[in-house]
Amino acid sequence: MFTRKLIEWFNGTLRKLPSRRAMSVIALLFIGVLFGGLLFVDEEYGIRYEMQIGGGRALVIAEDRSFFQSSRLALQEVLRSTRSTLIAVSDEITWKMGRSVEQSWIQETNLLNLRIRSTASGELRNVTRAVGGTHVGALAELTSEEFVLVTRSGMVLVYDEASLAITRRIELDGITATGDPGTGIRDVKLISTTDTTARYFATHAIADTEPYNCTRIALIAFTVPMVGGAGGEQGTSVPEQLWADDECVPATMARNGTLSGRLWLDGDVEEGTLYLAVGDVSVEHPDGSIFGTLSVFSVRDGKLVLETETLETDLSPAILDQDSVMSVEANPQDVPWLVSKGFRNPAGLAIAGGHTYIANQGPKGGDSLNLAAQGTDFGWPLVSYGTEYTLSGYPSPGNNSVGEFDAPSYVWLPSPAISDMDVNRTASLDSWFNEADVGDLLLTSLKGRHLYRCRTSAATGEVVYCETIYIGERLRDVLSTRSALILLADRGHLYRIIRN
Repeated sequence: MFTRKLIEWFNGTLRKLPSRRAMSVIALLFIGVLFGGLLFVDEEYGIRYEMQIGGGRALVIAEDRSFFQSSRLALQEVLRSTRSTLIAVSDEITWKMGRSVEQSWIQETNLLNLRIRSTASGELRNVTRAVGGTHVGALAELTSEEFVLVTRSGMVLVYDEASLAITRRIELDGITATGDPGTGIRDVKLISTTDTTARYFATHAIADTEPYNCTRIALIAFTVPMVGGAGGEQGTSVPEQLWADDECVPATMARNGTLSGRLWLDGDVEEGTLYLAVGDVSVEHPDGSIFGTLSVFSVRDGKLVLETETLETDLSPAILDQDSVMSVEANPQDVPWLVSKGFRNPAGLAIAGGHTYIANQGPKGGDSLNLAAQGTDFGWPLVSYGTEYTLSGYPSPGNNSVGEFDAPSYVWLPSPAISDMDVNRTASLDSWFNEADVGDLLLTSLKGRHLYRCRTSAATGEVVYCETIYIGERLRDVLSTRSALILLADRGHLYRIIRN
């Protein structure tokens, strides 16, 4: 009754207005509804729930929707795309005017409210364009007040963590990257610091021409000064190549970032273990290949240990000092040592609570979070929760059954295109720790444009649940510092997240 009276009143009001003015009112109302929709499209509509698949593992299921629900979801996606387009146009105009783009808002999540601030400078925009607009680079810690963004082309940008302002620049000599996101610097990890310098390990995907146009994975080390020169002037650093893989894969197959190359240091530089995760680029690999695997190097006194003389040597990584070492297919004297295999694109790598996690991108769906214990095999390319890309040449498992292989701890269907992972250590996000005070896993996504917070079991390490936090951009990298959570998006935006 109230709705009918409201409509009759509105019609009566419009009849009293001149036709041109009435049309203007209708147009303004339409624009108001449209832009109102653009402001409130962050929440997913429709029901999603989890199904346990054994051993504490969960499979995310999307419930069948009615025609009305599907239509509303489609409209919501159109509104999101429209909003993203308007923001991109606004950003483009602002960048051409030589200004930085900044936004700030409060976002409610399950356990706490977040204060999110984003910024993008003209300089970072230029860096983004130079590398083709995707996979800008990698984030890494520096000090309690600064962090670094190392671009694929080898430019180290040092940021003030609180203001997200660039304080100095260091160019890495001899690093090249093309528009192909499979080349250049892939990942970076802080290894050690002194009063004057910080030392980093990084994966470098080298575009080679021998024996043909191919891409080779190498590990490099470089240093960054702890303080800048006068006026924040640019300096240079000459990287040291620590190791390069013998296998060089066809460049056409290493494209699109499936090469991965994620790093994680467990322990310290005096006596630690460096983990390296490399994707499978769908070609035949020789025995002992690192592609599609998680491997480890021993680190002693800040250097990689690349040779062992006897099986009794104490230079093997601590992870191999387990009863399950005999299940490893590689010779324990080989370097690096094989830990786990069966990954298509291990886009994220992290260690939390003594457990090693791999976030793996499946083909056209089936992204998964895997507990990569010693000797595990997750089955790619024989099994997957995804499907084949049209004319891609990828295998099409399609049975969604792991069979004799190890099952993932968590699977996303549909796929959000997981891109990176870190462990929460941000002090203000104090609710994002489990009962054993182990930080939640924080994952970014490209297609999904979400940040995911995944709680793990203190007893088993299995994933208990994952919370979805919509950001609205293709997120490429994540870094959790003591002060804040930092996200890097493909368009060159940086996000700083703290508790409100």
